[in-house]
Order: sequence, then structure tokens, then C-alpha cells
Amino acid sequence: MKVVLTKKVLNLGEAGDIVEVTAGYARNMLIPKGWAKMATSTVENLANQAKEKQANTEKKVLDNAKAKAEKLQKENVVIEAKVGENGKLFGSITAKDIAEKLKIDKHQVKLASPIKSVGIFPVSIRLHEKVIVDVNIEVTGK
Repeated sequence: MKVVLTKKVLNLGEAGDIVEVTAGYARNMLIPKGWAKMATSTVENLANQAKEKQANTEKKVLDNAKAKAEKLQKENVVIEAKVGENGKLFGSITAKDIAEKLKIDKHQVKLASPIKSVGIFPVSIRLHEKVIVDVNIEVTGK
């Protein structure tokens, strides 16, 4: 029996997938719980249209992330901070500080530990699951 999944079902498929299952599994488990619908031509068409729309949306998001990555690679990021003796900072530069400077979410900044001295430090920025860009952050003293 063909059904269209309305939710992700473990070992079966994602929402919108058209799958072949036994009639008993569909009637007794998937359809009563709302995890699937009978695969009529109308339901199949709606599922295919929804998948196409989602694919287009994901492509736009990926393209925007790639464009932002190119922009970030060209950008020279300089952060000024108060400096004490031997180039040590008063406090530290955190992922939040870098995110504010680059105008992105702080969770996209992958920083192993806060920056505590003056210099140039490589930082990974994850703009999308498929787009990760390395940016050099230059920390200078005031």
C-alpha cells in the first residue's frame, strides 16, 4: 500500500516521502496516529509540490550563506580592547564579541577558547551546515 508520510518515521522516511508499506502497518499504525495519509493522486501531487518548495527555499538559504561567506573572507576584522602589560587583555574577546562585530548569531562562531592576548587569530564561522568560513580576527590594543 502506498502512503505519504506526514512526519518523519524512523527507518521509513521523511515527511512528504511516498513509501510502500504493508496494508496492516498503514491501517493500524501510520494512518491512525497521523503519521501518514493514503497516497491518492491529489495527496501525492501536494507532497511533491511541498518538497519542491522546500528544496527551493533550502537552495536560497544556501546561496545566501555562500554569498555572506565570500563577503566575510574579504573583510578585515579588527577588534580593539584594553591591553595591559605584555600584550595581555583586560578581560577577553569572546564569541559574542566577534558575532556582534560581524553582525551574525553568536552560535555560528566556533571559538575554542576566549582570546586573551593581542594578535591575529583564525576563527571558524559556520553560516550553514555546508558553509564554514575561516576568518582572521585581529585584536589590537586601545
